[in-house]
Amino acid sequence: MRIVTVNEYRVEVTLTPEELDGFDITYEQLDYGNADTRRVMWTLLSEIRRVKGVDLDLSGKLLIEVRKDHDGLCRVCFTSLPAKEGQAASVKQLVKTETPPVLLETVGLDDAVRAASFCPPEWEASLYRRKNVYRLALRVRDDETEKARLRLCEFGELITPAALSTARCEERWQKLAEGNAVSLLRRLI
Repeated sequence: MRIVTVNEYRVEVTLTPEELDGFDITYEQLDYGNADTRRVMWTLLSEIRRVKGVDLDLSGKLLIEVRKDHDGLCRVCFTSLPAKEGQAASVKQLVKTETPPVLLETVGLDDAVRAASFCPPEWEASLYRRKNVYRLALRVRDDETEKARLRLCEFGELITPAALSTARCEERWQKLAEGNAVSLLRRLI
């Protein structure tokens, strides 16, 4: 568990997949209406207090942002806004976000294979097909997004907004591979 104090109102905690398992919860199960989620959040706040000595003011508004990174890391950001005079009971809100994938559309399988040959094998990707059009949805770290876009743009069209288009692929396209599409396509070289 990595804890970073941004300022007196904001603290970020990064959890590995193993640490999430240790809390007996998954990213998908995180919901502040769920007692298990509240248990995890209060445990994290207690750990922040113990390790960093930061005691976030929970009497005001507390924004909890949870983000899942492609490599399984889960980032939890606590932002505590002090209570204002005359303000009602405290408000706590949990917001979940994910880094949108880089989505490449190619005409034909050959271009998808060539694009995959320029990707590191550890990049997580899903492959979809509709008629003779293929879409490669790559999940990369935030700091690798621009590199991925620059590498792939010569093999087809980069689709934006990727998150919405990927959701449409899930509904309307045939999924050929999930997670390991880069390594599967690289075998076809």
